[in-house]
Amino acid sequence: MTKGELKNVWLTVDTSRDDKISENEWKFFLDIFVRPFEECDSDENYVLNKDELGPCLESDHLKNMGMTGENVTQVMESIDRDDEDDSINFADYIFLRRVKLGWEHCAGGTDLSKIMIPCAMKIAVPGWVMNGNDAY
Repeated sequence: MTKGELKNVWLTVDTSRDDKISENEWKFFLDIFVRPFEECDSDENYVLNKDELGPCLESDHLKNMGMTGENVTQVMESIDRDDEDDSINFADYIFLRRVKLGWEHCAGGTDLSKIMIPCAMKIAVPGWVMNGNDAY
């Protein structure tokens, strides 16, 4: 993982933003992010390939986002930053989960309207703050 990815993982765990990880924060992180990732990672190599991500997209923790096993290639191409292999790492998975959580929280399962984008972005990207230059 890159330094930026590690920072985003830290911000995902440290929900209180006190630069410490409490037992409750750690348990929440394990339940919401680590365990579901491990369930998807059938070959236990800490990355998800297309064969693993397809069923994962249709599992409870990622379904209802318009992403399915059928469009797994498109999903991977949109978030896989290194073109060396067809896999996503744990930081990429966290981003997918945060997008899902942002969508659910801000749109309530409906289409995400333009007005809801700042709400969803704050959840999907830790530390994201909209400024006047952001175009959406």
